[in-house]
Amino acid sequence: MSGGENITKLNAAGDQQETEFTEMPAVNANDSKTRLSGASEDGRETDAFLGTAKDDLEARKVDGYDKEADGQGNEHFYGLSREELEKYANDPVWVKTRRVLFAILVVGWVAMLVSAIIIVVVTEKCPKNPNLLWYQDGLAYRVDTAKFQDSDANGVGDFTGMYFSNIIFIVIIYLLRLGIEQHADHFAELSVVSVWLEDMSSEMAYDGKDISLNSSDVGTMKAFANLTKTFNKKGIRVGIGLTLTASQLSSGDEDVTLKDVVRYWADAGAELFVVDAPEEVDDKGYLDTLIECQEVLDIEYNKKDDRNRVMVSSAARQQAVYGSEAVMAAITVVNDVCTGDRNGNCVLETLENTGMANNDLPWKVVDVNYDLGNPACNLALRLTIPGTPIVASGTEIGLAAGGFMIWNDTKASGFTNKVNWTMPSSQVMVDSVLAQKSAGYDAGSSIYSLFKDLAAVRAEQRSLQWGEFLPLTFGGQVQAFVREADKIDPVVVAVNPGDDHAGSLEYGDFTRGEVLVTRGLDLAPGDEVDLNAVFMPSGGVFVAKMMEPEKP
Repeated sequence: MSGGENITKLNAAGDQQETEFTEMPAVNANDSKTRLSGASEDGRETDAFLGTAKDDLEARKVDGYDKEADGQGNEHFYGLSREELEKYANDPVWVKTRRVLFAILVVGWVAMLVSAIIIVVVTEKCPKNPNLLWYQDGLAYRVDTAKFQDSDANGVGDFTGMYFSNIIFIVIIYLLRLGIEQHADHFAELSVVSVWLEDMSSEMAYDGKDISLNSSDVGTMKAFANLTKTFNKKGIRVGIGLTLTASQLSSGDEDVTLKDVVRYWADAGAELFVVDAPEEVDDKGYLDTLIECQEVLDIEYNKKDDRNRVMVSSAARQQAVYGSEAVMAAITVVNDVCTGDRNGNCVLETLENTGMANNDLPWKVVDVNYDLGNPACNLALRLTIPGTPIVASGTEIGLAAGGFMIWNDTKASGFTNKVNWTMPSSQVMVDSVLAQKSAGYDAGSSIYSLFKDLAAVRAEQRSLQWGEFLPLTFGGQVQAFVREADKIDPVVVAVNPGDDHAGSLEYGDFTRGEVLVTRGLDLAPGDEVDLNAVFMPSGGVFVAKMMEPEKP
């Protein structure tokens, strides 16, 4: 527009009305303000102030940051411009500040690194915790299947009787209020890791390359497979004993070899194979066969499921095995302790003289054949010496090896429900499993209770699992030793199968102990004792965790 012009508008009533505007002068950027004036329809002035470009920029500056307002009056802030940042970056104050902060960061990082190194160097190392395989980590229970439990009333123990008893037998026992457990639970209660069925070779028949059970009274392979499944659910492995014959060394296609036999039982669930061989089988053939069988287990089975099935050499061939580095690296050996002079001294002497006491040999599976004249002392040594202990069925109640299992106090002792069956006259009777587990039975005289306590302590105390064996001089017939693993509290064991004796069980700086298991002493688990004042009565058993002297 130039000059004054009239613009026609509609007023509120809808009538046309002319309004005259004057021409707005040009805005001078250097003026502080420019006024825009006009006449409204009612004659009032409308003023608007426009800041100059410079004033507007300064108005949007707040503490060095730009701001703008949106339509709702909200202010938005923006960072410094590149030029402003460069100005601060080169500012001496900020340069000095940055250098100080960086120096603090570097010094702090170096201090933490040095502190970590010092802590690692001076802190006591964690104890070694070897990765024990399943057959090194608990008890092995050796079973004469024919004498353990009969489930079909024929007077012969069988596979089924080991994990489930005949339903008629259960009813009879229930009516007599005697009770019975599934034996898988019995083994689990005793902390048994593996159950080893003695010589199964005599139960097998061969037809060319075909292998089967020879209509055996011990049961079928289906029953054996069910047994392994039931026991596996309880965390218990199942193994078998085998006798190697000369014909089984053959690699021909016509004969059944030991490898074939191992496959046969492994397919049914066996994971432990304890092999013996008569004298006519030469050592080299025997040892080579064991290595080949272990290779079969490793390649065909262990690689698939990592169950670590293992071949074990019997005690009869241990000397031959010790002469073969290849076999010692491949298999485990059952060490027969004290087959001759059976007394307390022979146990400790044999362990030292054969190198079985510590780590001079590969892992030991120990079959201890001694008789100290006291079941409690026998059991205490058996479950605390180095290696994996093997216990025969009935050991948990003080039964001599080779006898029929005594489950309860019925005429047949719970072994069978065959009519008119009685225990052989040669059987040495002891209190039954049921009697020793009853609430009213004297825990101090219960071998079953002692077995449970010792097995539980062995499972808990790492020194008893893999610690070194260190004999103690105690005097008399008392047998005492210490088991000590690296940086772990040592455990002292003492038994007295002879006359009363008092003496010191001190070991190095250890003068105090916490009782773990005891029989015949006026002590209870958890008691703290002075190891210099332990009195070992006849038949006494003492197992304690050694404690360092209290600091003043």
